[in-house]
Amino acid sequence: MIPISQKTKRTDNRELARAVRFLLPLMTLTIQGVVAAAYFSATIVLLLSLTLLIFFGVNLFITIPLATMAGLVTFYIVISYPVSMMNSYKLGLSEEADLVFEQFILVFQTGGTIFDAIEMVAQSDHPYLSNAFRLILGRIAEGVPPETCLMDFAKDQPSDDIRRYFTVIVSSLEKKTDLLDDLSGESFEADLALRQKNLELESRLLVVAALVTYVPIMFTLAISLAGHATNLIVLLIAPVFILLNAVLRSRFSRQFAAYFDRPRDDSVLAPTQKEIVTEYDEFLNFMILLGQHLASGDTLEVALTLVRDDLELKAQVLVDIAIHAIYHASRIYSEAMNLASQAALGQRVSQ
Repeated sequence: MIPISQKTKRTDNRELARAVRFLLPLMTLTIQGVVAAAYFSATIVLLLSLTLLIFFGVNLFITIPLATMAGLVTFYIVISYPVSMMNSYKLGLSEEADLVFEQFILVFQTGGTIFDAIEMVAQSDHPYLSNAFRLILGRIAEGVPPETCLMDFAKDQPSDDIRRYFTVIVSSLEKKTDLLDDLSGESFEADLALRQKNLELESRLLVVAALVTYVPIMFTLAISLAGHATNLIVLLIAPVFILLNAVLRSRFSRQFAAYFDRPRDDSVLAPTQKEIVTEYDEFLNFMILLGQHLASGDTLEVALTLVRDDLELKAQVLVDIAIHAIYHASRIYSEAMNLASQAALGQRVSQ
């Protein structure tokens, strides 16, 4: 037999390699480690299934295929977990692409450098991007150019919007062209992609509901009609359905939740998704207007008062809190913005 270590060294899965690189800001993974874990888990499940089925006296012609199937399914789940986890971030990154882009625009319009923009994103508490950008800051400290770090980061992204944005940002800096002109139309394309993804997720919801609801019912009826309701082997099927329910619910909720935003306040009277998404759209408009005023030479305190009347209601509420804290409570601007973030409806705007 070939040792597992030799099998893992020969593994050439580009998608798995990209997923491992993508997940580095979140966890320590290697391709060899993932493949070894898949072989090990499959072997354990295979032996455990054989032992249990033989113990309960199941026919060998049924035991061997069932145990083999359980081992293969386990191998597939473990080997595909990094790719699945990477894809679960895809929609969330597309949602944050516009906000991160506005942060870069804000820094560039105020005379900042690409390093300042990277540092701003690293300090913004984005679920994934902030961790990734902290690693980029570490590479920059080691002497790697920021442009090279951003291009390497973009190559491993599952989100087309993130990949496109950072590629154009670096290209615009190298060619010294206008960044807004280079990215015209990109937000519209991202919005269309999100709408399409929403329709796909709605169809997946129907499939998940059918699997976790009707399959156990039909199986129970089939067992009862066949006269095997008193067989002890039926007890082993219950954990299978529970595991199926947990896996499908977990996979679906990770992908579906990314399209929407979680409320900052998890109380019973939490805001609706429509209110949260509306606030997010208004916040993006606020950042665009704020960047324009800062680029013209206004200070942050002055810019806030100037853009206030041009904003929609939800964004005005947040700006009013910041203005009141600066002019009436004599708070510094960072404390004022922190107070405003605590009044946001959604977690993305709050962060």
